[in-house]
Amino acid sequence: MISRGLLADNLLEQGRRDEAVAVLHEGLRLTPDVPLLQRQLGSVLERTGQGASAAAAYRAYVRLAPNAPDARDVAARAARLETRGSRP
Repeated sequence: MISRGLLADNLLEQGRRDEAVAVLHEGLRLTPDVPLLQRQLGSVLERTGQGASAAAAYRAYVRLAPNAPDARDVAARAARLETRGSRP
């Protein structure tokens, strides 16, 4: 699944965000328990203005890797995105 992450990174560098999202979704469909794909998906979705979806992906990352060194920061990022999304 690392190869899907690398492909998504390459697509992002080319400005092909929708394709990067599709690659990450496919990777997660095949292996839904890979935390790094969830975090990467959250990052791409956040950059495309999809805050609620990004927050969900970040939350999935934290559920899958609660002891990751960045889990607390990623959870805080998800909370900020959720708060922004709940404002009128």
